[in-house]
Amino acid sequence: MGGMGVAGGAQTPTTRRAREAAAGATALAGGGKHFPAGRGRFRPTPIICQTGGKTRPRDDTPSGLHDHRGDLLQRGGPRHVQEPRRGFGGKEDIRVDEERDWQRGLAHHSPVWPALADAAAALHGRVLRGGPLDAMRGVRAKCVDQMVRYMGDAAAKGLGIDVGRFFFLMAFNLIGNLIFSKDLLDPESETGAKFFYHAGKATEFAGKPNVADFLPMLKWIDPQGIRRRTQFHVKRGFDIAGEFLKERMEKGSSGEKKRRDYLDVLLEYGGDGEEEHVAFSPTTINIIVFEMFTAGTDTTTSTLEWAMAELLHNPQTLHKVQTELRTAIRPGKKLEEEDLEHLPYLRAVIKETLRLHPPLPFLVPHMAMDSCKMLGFHVPKETQILVNVWAIGRDPETWKDPLEFRPERFLDPDMAADYKGHHFEFIPFGSGRRICPAVPLAARVLPLTLGSVLHAFDWVLADGLKPAEMDMRERMGITLRKAVPVKAVPVPYVCV
Repeated sequence: MGGMGVAGGAQTPTTRRAREAAAGATALAGGGKHFPAGRGRFRPTPIICQTGGKTRPRDDTPSGLHDHRGDLLQRGGPRHVQEPRRGFGGKEDIRVDEERDWQRGLAHHSPVWPALADAAAALHGRVLRGGPLDAMRGVRAKCVDQMVRYMGDAAAKGLGIDVGRFFFLMAFNLIGNLIFSKDLLDPESETGAKFFYHAGKATEFAGKPNVADFLPMLKWIDPQGIRRRTQFHVKRGFDIAGEFLKERMEKGSSGEKKRRDYLDVLLEYGGDGEEEHVAFSPTTINIIVFEMFTAGTDTTTSTLEWAMAELLHNPQTLHKVQTELRTAIRPGKKLEEEDLEHLPYLRAVIKETLRLHPPLPFLVPHMAMDSCKMLGFHVPKETQILVNVWAIGRDPETWKDPLEFRPERFLDPDMAADYKGHHFEFIPFGSGRRICPAVPLAARVLPLTLGSVLHAFDWVLADGLKPAEMDMRERMGITLRKAVPVKAVPVPYVCV
């Protein structure tokens, strides 16, 4: 089963080229049972196999990696995922400005890592689990209802809409309520359009294959311009998030009464009590806020847009899930969270979307903090490790007809996989200590949002496009977005 490796690919034998690549790519570059160690200032880097091709392949999408590279590494199965991860830490992703030395806020080796870990734990404890999560049910319902209303306004014009943009607005306002206790955007918001653009571009460029990852001496040369362009878009998005933070802090200092939210947790943080008082600087708070917005909005938007794309591409599946919704939810009643447990097919649609289109095709990079063994191979200290969940979800040894969108597979009693990290053949949000902390929130927001728009509207592709003509290509970045946005016309559903 493909998936665990230093630079992962998957063997899904659907093309002759992939089968031929797999036949010649079972050994690691360098041979033997050791990943080559770096010498001098050349630390261990991601390693791929030579496949003997004479032309430069396009590895800018997961399918491109699959078609052109085959198995880039010795293949490992889900049973191997948990054990080796214990030795792996995080990786610095984005350094935006030399003066501020902005880092990926939750990088394991960040100078403020202990404090940030405490802040992340506070987020999980106060907002993303149990009682606090239940208490914010009304906030989630408000954000989804608001999105449906915005779609209804657009439907009155009879024009096609970019559905991903409306999902983004919902996710952004939801995160805004978690952090700032307020809605931040509406469909006409110029600020929202700018953040949507810059956040998308930042994740796109940051996730592109970069030759400097393989040749560290080229890091500061930036031969492809990826670092420069990523920094540009991160800086613009960072500034927008900073304005929201500045506005909220000014209102807070004026003595305005409000409910306590996650920003209060950050502002009031004073350390763990074992060391001297440590407070977050405004820049550190801005980093955390920006990361929450980009991580929360981009992954949610991507998953919901892919779900709509697959349903519009498969009309029979769309009809089946809408029939379930309109049978279970009586006319005139809107979908509520308590209804979700009675909608197994809707939940299966979400799972099938996450299987085929995981928000992150590769889990957040890990690094071997010490030399260790993985799948029988010696992995040198500081080797970067990637888990290819895109490949795991398409492995034919686990999934029948893996490239088909078939939610029914998750209704099979023998397929009890959830996305909470317990089943290693299906880990779209990761597993173990580094699983996405927002899984409990995603488990409610994703089906509630998708179910609400499918219950409230019938959907027709814009510009007379037929389902079979849809462009279903991927756009590679940190998140896996559709290359061509989904544009469709929402038609208000009228029960007859």
